[in-house]
Amino acid sequence: MKSKLVLAALFVPVMMMGCALVAVTEDALIERTAFALGLEKGSFTIANRVDDGVTTRYSVTAKNQ
Repeated sequence: MKSKLVLAALFVPVMMMGCALVAVTEDALIERTAFALGLEKGSFTIANRVDDGVTTRYSVTAKNQ
């Protein structure tokens, strides 16, 4: 029984590693960022995306108007 618990404890984090990548699409990032910053969707770029478990980090650069 103990070995099954250890296996489950190792299996769950491995399966969750790609969750942010699957759950948050590029389109969703653009839409949510535009809303949060009050910008038009085409007025900025997203770069350096890092998906870490259920967290997504990225850089936003506004284009000069």
